[in-house]
Amino acid sequence: MTQYFDVSERPLELLLDDVFAASPESFTALRDGMVKELKAQKRKDDAATIGAIRKPTQVLWVLNSVGRKHPELVEALLQHGQKANLAQEALLAGGTVALLMAAVDQRNTTIGSLLKLVVADLGGSTPPISSVRLALELISTDASLAGFLALGRLTTMPTTAPDPKPADPNPVHLTLVPSLPEPGPVLEPETVLKPETVLEPEPQQETAEQINHKLRSEAIHELELREAELELAQSQYQKLKSSFDEAQERAASSVQAITAVELQIAGLQRSLLSHNEALEDCRTELTALSPVCIDATERLDQARQAQQLAAEQLLSLAERD
Repeated sequence: MTQYFDVSERPLELLLDDVFAASPESFTALRDGMVKELKAQKRKDDAATIGAIRKPTQVLWVLNSVGRKHPELVEALLQHGQKANLAQEALLAGGTVALLMAAVDQRNTTIGSLLKLVVADLGGSTPPISSVRLALELISTDASLAGFLALGRLTTMPTTAPDPKPADPNPVHLTLVPSLPEPGPVLEPETVLKPETVLEPEPQQETAEQINHKLRSEAIHELELREAELELAQSQYQKLKSSFDEAQERAASSVQAITAVELQIAGLQRSLLSHNEALEDCRTELTALSPVCIDATERLDQARQAQQLAAEQLLSLAERD
């Protein structure tokens, strides 16, 4: 149902905040109400902008809410993502793996913090942790997406890397596999270098410390996922336990109520038995008194007859006199 929403003297930016902050349950009614009022006020461009916003999924709405509440984490996510990109470029240029691993660790730590907030806000719902993590990883490499997240205005969950920008035709993404080099000019057969003159790049061997650091980073990443899943499971357990405790309390109250009713029924049954016994006693007494009543009735009839006879005799004597 479309709701009325007062849009008078409210700029578009504030209206956008209101729409994106609306829960999925109230989103459609709020958006449609805004569009109706904006059209009534001749703000057609603003109405078109608001009307184009699609209803978010529960997970996307929670992610936007977390970004809006914690812009400092979003800023840190972008900074660490950019550092990881720069470290990747430095590695391809001959830098050290340790610098890249440190930057990735910082990025993953920030992602873990945001992921825990998303899981906590979702409550009992089961979040797609892997898709949320992928979205945060993509956001860490894109300033535009990070800006939308900090405002709480993501319209879709990022699932693929952004298109390369014109200014950077060969962007380096977060990967330890370097891009293939561009093909060089084709040499004539007589100018081809002899095999012994070709310089092969020396392979970079990872040290035991670097390997341990990489394994530690992966273990921390896995631990953060398991911690998020554990927090979700604990939240669901607490909700189920609360529901079970409430059901037990209701069951105990029902048992008490049933016991009280049973006691009342037993009391009424005893009272009914007592009344039946009293009624039976009355019937017995009435049966015993019946002959007496009949005898008394006969005597009364006889007395009445004697009285009438005496009255007739008196009348006869009076007439003689």
